[in-house]
Amino acid sequence: MCEYYTHRAGGLLAGALVLQVMNAPAQMWPGALIMAVVASAVPDLDHTQSKAQNAPLNELKNNIPIAGSMAGKIISVFLKIGRKLTGKREATHSLLMVFLVWWGVQRVWPAIPPPILYTLVAGLISHLGIDIFNPEGVRLFWPVGPKISLARVLPWPFTFKSGSRIERFVLRPALWISSMWIIIGESIISNTH
Repeated sequence: MCEYYTHRAGGLLAGALVLQVMNAPAQMWPGALIMAVVASAVPDLDHTQSKAQNAPLNELKNNIPIAGSMAGKIISVFLKIGRKLTGKREATHSLLMVFLVWWGVQRVWPAIPPPILYTLVAGLISHLGIDIFNPEGVRLFWPVGPKISLARVLPWPFTFKSGSRIERFVLRPALWISSMWIIIGESIISNTH
């Protein structure tokens, strides 16, 4: 089962960096960071064991027994068809998907504050950035071009397999510590003004 601890940490760091660069107001940080963390799991909607895919479907099934279960099954079928058509780490791990989410969110929520929109995009991109260091790689330019993996050009330990010790004990803590450094630093700065 995909747990997404590393992707969450990457999304949090990407969101914090965007908010810091944009000099976003302190009251916007919590919601924007949540948006970045949630967005960081979205590319894995193509995984059949994905919490990003299964948690909302389970909520539907549990909270709206008959209709929710039917809707969940219909959505599951569409997700499975999509995966069969595009494969794992294909369409959902592409710059096209990032663009479509960015475009779609602006259509659904035209008044979205820019810091929230940009942290959402940063969360999506952080996922692709982490997965590009994995030997499996990603098809950034889906539907054209090959999968790109830095594992083909960088030596170990600069690349890692999902769930490896390098990911769990080096990358993940580095991402969390960096995120906290920025968030706590911004909190201290905003409290002194």
